[in-house]
This record gives sequence, structure tokens and C-alpha cells, in this order.
Amino acid sequence: MKNLLRVFLLAIFMLFVVNAFAVQTSVNTSPKAQQVQIQAAPTFHITTPLHKTDGKSQLVAALLAFFLGTLGIHNFYLGYKKKGMTQLLLTLGGYVIGIVGGIIAAGGASAGSAGAALLGTIISTVGWIVVLAVAIWALIDFIKILTGDLKPADGDYAETL
Repeated sequence: MKNLLRVFLLAIFMLFVVNAFAVQTSVNTSPKAQQVQIQAAPTFHITTPLHKTDGKSQLVAALLAFFLGTLGIHNFYLGYKKKGMTQLLLTLGGYVIGIVGGIIAAGGASAGSAGAALLGTIISTVGWIVVLAVAIWALIDFIKILTGDLKPADGDYAETL
């Protein structure tokens, strides 16, 4: 509805602008000839698109899910902000936990502490399992986008595969 109103207001504005700059010329063929005024009248052909101009593309959503799925970018694109934020935070948290656990494991191993090395390995493994789980979730979303089961929050795709 907002876009239709914007197009309507833009069309009215364009009519006023073109009419304000309408060509008015005088043609005088001889000193005694009658002056002729020519005014160009604008013509407009306003067409409405077959789909909403702010619609989402199924191809873009699928590519985002495939390449940036663990970050939840495809969900932000489709309008699922909470789902996208959940994927983003789980992925970043999993990376942080995995890296910190790896540092603890390396520090424990270099210090000769088997307990610290084991604890670090367990922490790191938990972090990478979280990242793997989000990756599987993103793969499922990718498949659902391709099959048309995961659609934009505000309706249907403007462009489908």
C-alpha cells in the first residue's frame, strides 16, 4: 500500500513538473505574419508492476542461505529477525567457545596439565558442535527455500526460481 501511494504521488509530482516546463515557442515567418504558439503536451503511461517492487527474490534468499546461512543473513532478508538473530548469536558464540576451548587445551597441553587439556578439548568440542548444529539448520533452511516451504514473512516471493 505504501509503494502504491508513493508511485501515485510521484506520478502527480511528475505531471506538475512536466507541465511547468512545457515548451511554449513563437514562430514568426515574416514581420507581418501571425504569431503561432506551439505547446507540447506531455503524455504519460503509468503501469503498475505485476508484483510488489519491494518483494523478495527466492534466488537471493537461497544464495544467502547457502553462503551465509550460519550467520542467519537469509532470515534477516526474509523478515525473520528473531530467527536470524538466534542463528547469528549461536554461530558467533560457538566460534568463541571453540576458540577459547582450543586455547585452554593448548595451554594445558604445553603446561603438562592433562586435566586442563581435557577440559579445553571438551569446551572446544561443545563450541564446534554448536556451530555444526547451526550449519545443519541453515542447510535445512536452504532446502526449504529451494522447495518454496520457507517464504518471506510478509507474503510470497516476488521472483521465484
